[in-house]
Order: sequence, then structure tokens, then C-alpha cells
Amino acid sequence: MLTRLGILPASGAEVERHPTVDGTVAISIAGEIAEGDAEALRLEIQRAQLENYLISEIELNSVGGSLYAGTGLARVIRAASLNTRVAERDICASACFLVFAAGSTKSVQNGARVGVHAASGGNTQISIKATQAMGRIANLLGVPSGIVERMVSTPASQMFWLNKANFVSMGAIITDASR
Repeated sequence: MLTRLGILPASGAEVERHPTVDGTVAISIAGEIAEGDAEALRLEIQRAQLENYLISEIELNSVGGSLYAGTGLARVIRAASLNTRVAERDICASACFLVFAAGSTKSVQNGARVGVHAASGGNTQISIKATQAMGRIANLLGVPSGIVERMVSTPASQMFWLNKANFVSMGAIITDASR
């Protein structure tokens, strides 16, 4: 069981800091991604730095949520040059995928699920533009075109789950859960 160093209430996902065995801290983002989560993460990063903790990684477990909020989280992670990880049995899907893709180093444990799909809202102009924006953001984050194509072509009611070849194509490290 991990001891909680700090819990910052977020409007959507829970953003929590956990000690790691190597003396650093990991920050987890779990739950639905919503407005205010990027600010909660930014504040937790600041607190860790003020307390002289090195942040080893951002641990993700979310089925997604707000595309706008997910993009904000991705910006914070990219700006701080943080690593992202999805643990065994955890899920990172939809808007969470952009957060994962923003990691300096991306890792996924065997048994984790990472998925992509188009923006929700049917075939409306808003959802079409949101899907196009997701594709552009993914491209800026260095996501390979094959994954971006799956993202924009998979209906919002479905999920394309990334496989080992997809992870390798984006430079993600695949680890065993025993790490």
C-alpha cells in the first residue's frame, strides 16, 4: 500500500503524489479528466518541487473525459518533461491517450490497456472539428500516423486498443508488472 504524501482535490480526476522505492515521487492521475485537472497537476508538481522531490513519472488510469482538459494535462506534462506510465490492469483511453503521448518517456506494463477513438458527439461539425484537433495534437506529440489514423477513424462508440507493435512504433517501453 502506498502512503499518500499529498492529495489535491481536482474537479475531475484525482491527482495524487506517491513515494516510490527509489526515493522519488510519482504523481497519479485517475478518473475522468475534467476542467481544472491541469491546474491540479501543475500545483502538485510545484509542491513536489518545493519539497525537493524528483518526480519519476505520471501514472495514468483514466477512460478519458474532456478533450480540452486532456490537452491541458498534456501541455503540463510536456512543459515539465515528465515521463508517463500506464500500469498493469489500468486503462488510458480517449483524452487520456494525449496525456500518455505527451510523456518524455512513455511506458506501459503488460496487461495495461491504452485506447483511441474519435471525439464523441456523432457526426456533427463540432465533433468532426474536435477529432481533427485531436489528430493535429497527436501529430505534434509525435504519435505515429498509423495510430493517428486509427484515432480519427474509430467511432466514438468504439475503441481501438493499442497493441505491442503500436507501442513500439511510438517509442513506448513495455515492462513487466514486477518492475
